Amino acid sequence: MRHHLMEWFAERRKKDTDPVNGQIVVTKAFSEINKLTTFQARRYRMIDVSPDNIFEVLSLSSNRTYTVKLDFHTCTCFEWESTGIPCSHAIAAILFNKENPQTYTQAFFSLDGYRKTYANAIFAHDADVADDKPTFDGLYNDKDDEDDEDGGHNNELIPPYVSHQPGRPRKQRIRPGNGGPFAKKRPYKCGRCGKLGHQESTCGSAI
Repeated sequence: MRHHLMEWFAERRKKDTDPVNGQIVVTKAFSEINKLTTFQARRYRMIDVSPDNIFEVLSLSSNRTYTVKLDFHTCTCFEWESTGIPCSHAIAAILFNKENPQTYTQAFFSLDGYRKTYANAIFAHDADVADDKPTFDGLYNDKDDEDDEDGGHNNELIPPYVSHQPGRPRKQRIRPGNGGPFAKKRPYKCGRCGKLGHQESTCGSAI
């Protein structure tokens, strides 16, 4: 999986390395904006309804009206919000406002954002591990005051000291019976009347 991602990143680093003049977004967004500008955005009628960059866009072919809010990057067709690229209605409003539609795309469509996405490499998990790993030197055995053959401390781990209580440990066992663990249980015998089937606490016989 890591090798696949490395090849994927390397392939995308080679894209958009030579943008055309005036291109500040990736090629896909740049081509989509040019297509919408050429075939649709210039066929709308614009009405500036508010000083807060709110426009009413009228389609001359369908007679439908769309409200574009440039400051909020929204349009009532909801295409701008779903794709991150200005729709044809928004592009018409942006051009009417004498601005560049590329500046209204989402940040991840910019060339700088695209290059930062694939700039880092994915190294193996053990790439930065040193060859000489440190040894654990915390616990020693009974001969921890002595040195081993190499002149260092003997750092072998020993089992922890566990104390046991005297006597045989208790165990939850299934007591053997006449019919084993699945045999029918013996009915209760009342200590007051001597009958079977109930206990003394629930006995209804006269005292």
